[in-house]
Amino acid sequence: MQESKDTTKQLGTDAVWRLIARFSVPSVISMTIAAVYNVVDRFFIGKYVDERALGGLTVAFPFMMLLFAVGALIGVGGAAMISIRFGEQNRGEADRIFGNMALLLIVSSLVFSVLATLFLIPLLRLMGATPGNLPYAAAYMRVVIVGLVFQLSGFAMATLAQVEGKPRLAMFTQIIACVTNVILDYLFIVVFAWGVTGAAFATILGQLLGFAILSWHFFFSGRSMLRLRLRNFAPRFAIIKRICAIGASSFFMQVGNSLSGAMLNMALAVYGGDGAISSMGVMGSLFSLALMPILGLQQGIAPIIGYNHGLRRGDRVWRALLLGILIGAVFSTVVFVLFMLWPASFAALFIDRASPTMAMCVHGMRLNFLTLPLISVNIIGSTYFQSTAQSLKAFVLSISRSILFLIPCVIILPRFLGLDGVWLSIPGADFLSIVLTAALLLYSARVSKPARKTDL
Repeated sequence: MQESKDTTKQLGTDAVWRLIARFSVPSVISMTIAAVYNVVDRFFIGKYVDERALGGLTVAFPFMMLLFAVGALIGVGGAAMISIRFGEQNRGEADRIFGNMALLLIVSSLVFSVLATLFLIPLLRLMGATPGNLPYAAAYMRVVIVGLVFQLSGFAMATLAQVEGKPRLAMFTQIIACVTNVILDYLFIVVFAWGVTGAAFATILGQLLGFAILSWHFFFSGRSMLRLRLRNFAPRFAIIKRICAIGASSFFMQVGNSLSGAMLNMALAVYGGDGAISSMGVMGSLFSLALMPILGLQQGIAPIIGYNHGLRRGDRVWRALLLGILIGAVFSTVVFVLFMLWPASFAALFIDRASPTMAMCVHGMRLNFLTLPLISVNIIGSTYFQSTAQSLKAFVLSISRSILFLIPCVIILPRFLGLDGVWLSIPGADFLSIVLTAALLLYSARVSKPARKTDL
C-alpha cells in the first residue's frame, strides 16, 4: 500500500495568510457549488413546475436540516478531534476516532431514515407545510430520505479531507456532484417532467457520486493519512462522548435552524400565505449564495486553528481568526450591495416578474438581508471556540441565533409589524448573535494565554 504523505505540518509552519488562501479557496469553491445545488433545484422547480412547488421545497428545507444535524454532530466533532490529534502527532488515536465516526454515521443514518419515513407527514406539518405545498414537500423528502446515509457520510468525509490538508479533493468532489445534479435536474424536470421528485433524485444521485469519490480516497487509494480498521469500529465511550461534546454546537445550530425555519414558515403562512413561503424560498437560495462561501472560508480556517492550538501557537490561531472575519466581511458587503441594487433581477431567477409574489419578495429581500455585511463575525468567530475545543462557548453560540434570538423575534415582531415583522426577525436575530459572538471573542482575547494541552 502506498505510504501517505503527511501534509498537515504546513499548518504550523507556513504563513497564515498563505494557509488561508490554500485551504479556503478550494473550500469556498466547494461551498459555493453546494449553494448552487440549492439554487439549481429551486430554479428548475420555480420555472418549470409552479410557485407552490417552490414553497414545498422551502418547507422541506427545515426537515432536511433536522436530519443533517446528525451529520454535523459526527462530522464536525470528529474532524476537530482528529485535527488536534494530528497537531499532537498522535496518528493511532486519530484512526480510532475515524473508526468510531464511521460507526456512528452508519447507525444514526439508518435509525433516522426509518423514523423520518414513518412520521414524514406529521413532521412536515410541524415544519409549516400548508395544504397547497404539502404534497410537493412530501414527494421531495420521500426520495431524499433514501439517500441519507450517503449524504451524511459524504459531508463527514469532505470535512476530514480538509483536516488531512487536501481541500482540493473536497472541491473536486463537490464540482462533480454539482455538475451531475444540474444535468439530471434538466433531464428529470424539463425532459421527463418528474417535478419535485425529479429534483430529489437529481440531488441524491449527485451526492451519491460525491460519496463514491471520497470513499475511494479514504478506503482504497492508500493516500489517506487515516486508516479504517475493523477493530476501530468498536465503540469507545470516551471518544463518542468527546465527538458529541465538540460537535454539539454544530448539531444544535442545525436543530435550531430547523426549528426556527419551521416557525418562520408558520408565521409566513399566517401573515402572507403560500406566496410568502415561496418568497422565503427565493431569499433562502440567494442568502445561501452569500453564506456558503463564508462557510467555505470557515472550513478552510478550522484546521489551521485546530492544528496550531494543538501546537500551542496562540498567535497563529488569532491571526487566522481575524483574517478570516475580515475577508468574510468584505465579501458579504459586496454581495449585500448587489442584492440591494438589483433585488428583482435576482428574484426573477426563480419566479416570474409578472407574478404578484414578485413585489412581496423584493420588499422582503430589502429587509431580510440587512445584517449580511456582518455575518462573518458570527460564523468565523464561532469556529474559534469549536476548533479549540471550548465546547460550552461553541454550544452557546450555536443556539444563540436560531433558538435564543430568532424564535422570540418570530413570535414578537409580527404581532406589531405583520409580515414585515417576519422578514425583520432574521436580521434582528443575526444582529444579537453577532454582538454576543464579538463579546465572547473580546473576552477570550483578554484572558487567553499560550494554549495548554487539550483534554481531547
